Formats: sequence, C-alpha cells, structure tokens
Amino acid sequence: MTQEKMSRMVTGIVVAATLLLVVLFSVLIYQWITFGVLDRRYRDAKAEADELAAKQEQLQEDLEDLGDPFWKHDLALKYGIIVEE
Repeated sequence: MTQEKMSRMVTGIVVAATLLLVVLFSVLIYQWITFGVLDRRYRDAKAEADELAAKQEQLQEDLEDLGDPFWKHDLALKYGIIVEE
C-alpha cells in the first residue's frame, strides 16, 4: 500500500467518523427538544386537569347546597314562583 493510498483511506475514515458523530449529535439534540416539548404539554395538561377537578368539586358542593330546601325556596322566590307551604 502506497503512502498516498494510506493517506486517502485515513482521510475517508476520519470524514466518515465525523459525519457519523454529527448525525448522532443531531438526533440527540432533536430528541432533547422533543422531550422538552412533550414535558411542557404534559405539565400544561396536568395543570388543566387539576383546575377542572377543583372546579368540579366546587360545582358539586354548589349542587349539594342547592338540594337544600332553603335554597330551593329562595330560588323559587327569586324567579317569582309561588310556593305553597
């Protein structure tokens, strides 16, 4: 093997290894960005779910309060419904 052929082979190996590393780092950076976006979406969805659960709990308490005869009578008077006692 001549010196020139050896030099070309080493250069080719170095170029191939460099391209491989660039591709691998590009994939790694893409995955980091994707994980970050998915994590943000998960946190946003979890916050919205917690907010909706709190709202549901409050509405459930309001519904239980409206089941009380006092509140039914109060609402009937508010809307002008005559209640016979």
